[in-house]
Amino acid sequence: KKGQREIARVRLLTQVEKTRFTTNTEQVPQYMLVSGERRWRACGPSHADLGFFEIRLDEYRDSEEQFEDAYLLNGTREDLPPLDVARSLERLLKNRCGGNKQELSRLVGKSIAFVDMYLGLNKLDKEVQEYLNPRLTERTRLKLGTAVELSKHGVHVQKRLVSRIVRGEVGRYGSDQRRWIQEQVLNA
Repeated sequence: KKGQREIARVRLLTQVEKTRFTTNTEQVPQYMLVSGERRWRACGPSHADLGFFEIRLDEYRDSEEQFEDAYLLNGTREDLPPLDVARSLERLLKNRCGGNKQELSRLVGKSIAFVDMYLGLNKLDKEVQEYLNPRLTERTRLKLGTAVELSKHGVHVQKRLVSRIVRGEVGRYGSDQRRWIQEQVLNA
């Protein structure tokens, strides 16, 4: 139907049935490119001159399957904000792995320690999570290891300690900050 958007995985493959390409969207269904975007862009504007290109369309069963696929394709990028990774892992844990961290670990191809570390970030107070914002300068942004250490403690402790850390009252290095947090908790 006109205006209806079907969600499909479009991957440029070599041994796939050829599909005609037309810019007349009233005669062909609308699809959203979910994976293979870099390959698609690598073709450049010359692909429009070909008249056809090879694709494979796979429909997702549901939005969670689409989310899982998108995470598996992009979740290992190094430039992802830690909270995005944490929230994505939480969603996969809940909706795809039934709360089983070992299953999540297998699904994403990461160690259980990695999964636990990032899931811990979801335990941070919302105000503390703001200090993980990638738009902050490196000096005012909370380091990942420091945030993980803070996540092991209650909200009151998190708020009290994070303010001193981001003001620069504690060492610059994450190891110094983690050690300082542990000392503060022990001496409290």
